[in-house]
Amino acid sequence: MTEARDKTEIDARGLECPVPTQQAVEAMRHARAAGTAETLVVQLDDAVCAADIPHHANALGYDAESERVAGPQWTITLRPRNAAPAGQQQGE
Repeated sequence: MTEARDKTEIDARGLECPVPTQQAVEAMRHARAAGTAETLVVQLDDAVCAADIPHHANALGYDAESERVAGPQWTITLRPRNAAPAGQQQGE
């Protein structure tokens, strides 16, 4: 997992179901518990998890944008609902 300001990247390529989903769910729960409004970006190549992660994200209060980037590879961007746009503090 790589962390940058307001964004965490999870490289789950090469991992089989359910590991990528578990990693994404854990990261979303951790961010919510910490009160952060960070965006999570998941790189993966497991089709089942690519379909599952957006459903888990919705249940955890995240919007998911899935993009098939090459062959059997996806990038899923998870943004918490009710988060301020980049560069703004919540409540501005």
